[in-house]
Amino acid sequence: MAGPLDLADPERSRIREAKEQDVSAMTEVFFRSFNAPFWQYFISDKIGRANGEQDIVWEKGNKIVGFARWVLPQRDGNLERKWPEMDPKDWDMEIFEKFFVEENRHEMMQTTPHWMLEMLDVQEPTKGTALAQVCSNGPYYKKRHAFTGEKDIDLPERPDAYGSYHCRSLIRKPQGQKAA
Repeated sequence: MAGPLDLADPERSRIREAKEQDVSAMTEVFFRSFNAPFWQYFISDKIGRANGEQDIVWEKGNKIVGFARWVLPQRDGNLERKWPEMDPKDWDMEIFEKFFVEENRHEMMQTTPHWMLEMLDVQEPTKGTALAQVCSNGPYYKKRHAFTGEKDIDLPERPDAYGSYHCRSLIRKPQGQKAA
């Protein structure tokens, strides 16, 4: 990854590659970002980290206020997730399959090599600020990075657990690359 990206901000927000010592702060941001009942229902402590990922963090001052996990492109376009062994009784597999969008991603990208933003977590009160817009699905991000397609992900409702939750996939065509 290139050097840190300093944004025009009085407190010098910057984006840089995540380091091992950032894990604790990233975990805190993750849990504060996903405080909705859906996440409390869905996230378990059994998920592990797959190969082929790049984590980055957002700093404001000296505090980590957000992070993202990108899945790196593979030459053949295959980004099948490498999940640890899981006992299906520990997970709501219908939601798991919908949320991690394998089917959705294949439909939209086929075998075109592509980056996949697996998760983006931004802590309050940073949500909705320019920092979050740089790497989120906000209008600035869509325009700057030429996203052309959107698709809603139909997550099943679970009235007794979290109610309903809405997600959306964004895609953009590769920029400036010749077909192989």
